[in-house]
Amino acid sequence: MARMSKEKALKSINKVIKQVEDANFSQSKNEFDECVRNAEISIRAVFGPNSSQLLKFINFHNDFLAFHPQVYLLIDPSDLKEKLKGFLRSIKYEIENFWEDEKEHPKPIKFSTNKIFIIHGHDKGTKNTVARFLENIDLDPIILHEQPNEGKTLIEKLEKHLLDAGFAIALLTPDDVGAEASELESKLNEKNYEKFFKEILKPRARQNVIFELGLFIGALGRNKVCVLYVKNVEILSDYEGVLYIPLDKNDKWKSDLAKELETAGFKIDKSKLLKAI
Repeated sequence: MARMSKEKALKSINKVIKQVEDANFSQSKNEFDECVRNAEISIRAVFGPNSSQLLKFINFHNDFLAFHPQVYLLIDPSDLKEKLKGFLRSIKYEIENFWEDEKEHPKPIKFSTNKIFIIHGHDKGTKNTVARFLENIDLDPIILHEQPNEGKTLIEKLEKHLLDAGFAIALLTPDDVGAEASELESKLNEKNYEKFFKEILKPRARQNVIFELGLFIGALGRNKVCVLYVKNVEILSDYEGVLYIPLDKNDKWKSDLAKELETAGFKIDKSKLLKAI
């Protein structure tokens, strides 16, 4: 007989412990007997009919819990309750600490063959340009705010599209500025504000873009993610192995991106690509 899962075993034992805690042993022996029977049933189901745990419980019952109805009336019910709970807690401790957790076997994720998730900031023009290019080569761009909410939170929507998209493109556009705290402090102390704004504050992508970029790298792998970036925007040093393609004025990024998509397994229609470029 296959052993019960750890989760189900704990649920079964906890149910009996709760029954014992809620029971009133002082009124009659019937409620006490019911708890004892349920404890035995649970231990038998969890460990098996020939287990040492079941044998221990039977011996425990015979030594401490088996009484004639007349004798039962003379015994402190709270003492019986604590004895029974104590035995069940020892069983629970064994399951919690010595049973291995079930190994999760997640279902393999089937990624889309034509859906591309676009991670973007506030630059609507760049976002729309990239989306239209993908549509022109028969790929399906996913832009999060254009998708129905379906009662989901933002992170839940992201998780859903992690399972839908076969590739992600992150747009690093200069929507924010930032600097290292030490640089900020030194330049502000000099009160050289012109230099502060020109040299210290560096154009950066929005924080949500960086977060989602890392999220998709973890979900899809680095070979299914690339970055399109505007000149002079701060480049991330932590994402080595991810392809960075500059958004140049000559639109060379389109052919570079198409080549990367082909390498990742997407079918690109050459004639449509030539028209889109």
